[in-house]
Amino acid sequence: WDSSYAGLALRQSSALPDGLHERVQSALKTLQRRGCLLRDLVRVRDRDVFTAVSRALVGQPGHTYRYLDTRLFTIPWHCEGEEGQKDEKEKPCCDSDLRDACKALWELNQFFCSDVKQQTNARGVKRSRSDTENSEETPGEGMCEESVKDRLVEEKQEKEKKEEEEEDSGQGCSHSSPPSSAPPPDVAGLVQFNITLINYMDPTAMTQLKEEPYYGMGKMAVGWHHDENLVPLSPVAVYSYSCPAEPKNE
Repeated sequence: WDSSYAGLALRQSSALPDGLHERVQSALKTLQRRGCLLRDLVRVRDRDVFTAVSRALVGQPGHTYRYLDTRLFTIPWHCEGEEGQKDEKEKPCCDSDLRDACKALWELNQFFCSDVKQQTNARGVKRSRSDTENSEETPGEGMCEESVKDRLVEEKQEKEKKEEEEEDSGQGCSHSSPPSSAPPPDVAGLVQFNITLINYMDPTAMTQLKEEPYYGMGKMAVGWHHDENLVPLSPVAVYSYSCPAEPKNE
């Protein structure tokens, strides 16, 4: 994994704040029990098909996620108990179990934001030290590296300018509906995830799953693919939980 994915950081459940892992597990079970996880009807190769996995989108109110001609709307996560995080337009959920479940996912999101920011800053410091050492050892090569960096920065700025001029395709999940008029904050290392996409799969209930072809990971419901909604080099946080098998009542 380390050789294939630069910047990958793995965390055990013990790395989470006390009690958060258990609250998130309970939240996922609550959403499943209340029927919040649904299979989506999507468009694939000019055919309407249902997804193999069940999904739910939790996040900031007004945000959406679009894929395969299907748009998901967020179930608002609740953070009314945190100072400075309350949305005056957001009404508290009348169901206490769902409210607690969504708030637990918001707490997990806050941990992800903090952890990814620390990892990003640490890699930035390490990269700066490496660049300094290389510059001291080989001044000529250092100047060449700087010119390459300048060119990359210019190309990035031109690309960003072009993207701003193009009409928004509406396929990203980072925009509110309607899009927010406030400009993005110019803060280095800022990490802010605005949605949590929950995917649920029960392998025992599926008979037509294919084998994962590269890493021997067993049956898979979704093959490896490129997510066109992701910005290159942008951080992504993933929480994986395998539910223990529950005995079926005859």
